[in-house]
Amino acid sequence: MNLGFFSLPLEPLILFASVVAARLVFIGRYLPAYEGNAMKRLDVAHHPSRVAAASLLVFFTFWMEPVMTARAETPDAVPASLVTVQSQYDFATTITRLRDTLAARGLTLFADIDQSEAAAGVGLPLRPPRLFLFGNPKSGTPVMAAYPHAALELPLRAVVWEDADRRVYIDYQDVTKTLTSYGVVASQLVALQPVPALLRAVAGQ
Repeated sequence: MNLGFFSLPLEPLILFASVVAARLVFIGRYLPAYEGNAMKRLDVAHHPSRVAAASLLVFFTFWMEPVMTARAETPDAVPASLVTVQSQYDFATTITRLRDTLAARGLTLFADIDQSEAAAGVGLPLRPPRLFLFGNPKSGTPVMAAYPHAALELPLRAVVWEDADRRVYIDYQDVTKTLTSYGVVASQLVALQPVPALLRAVAGQ
């Protein structure tokens, strides 16, 4: 959150003001004051400045709560090239449908990586994501031959994962969008364009 045209972060300023308010509210009932040449202790329990500080503290606390809650609930940022499809099937069925569909379309499955199994091997919990590397060498080889850096995007990748509510999704990196940054011409991407539709079919959409 910013302060208008100053583009200053507002949260640190609010935190500072809250600390100052808390200092006035909670630290001591008395403040030193002078009357003539003698110092006496001034009772500020009900002093207007202390009441105002308490009001500010309450205001900042309740005003910042929805701001921080909204920030905590903001979903992770994802690249524009990411395609996410919700599956109509459970996790195991979606995995089976994906493997069967790749085989039926003549696509090569280069790897099926169970990332939750790897996490369990080091004692860490992870909801079950499965990473699939697949493709057609007839389509990918000419691209990599002409643009060697494009091999970072190939073979194709898809992840089947399950959220906390056991909803299942398929994520796919749409390389027709990412490969253009390597200079790959549109005519060499035609064979890759049907992949999102293939994954939607796997998901039952």
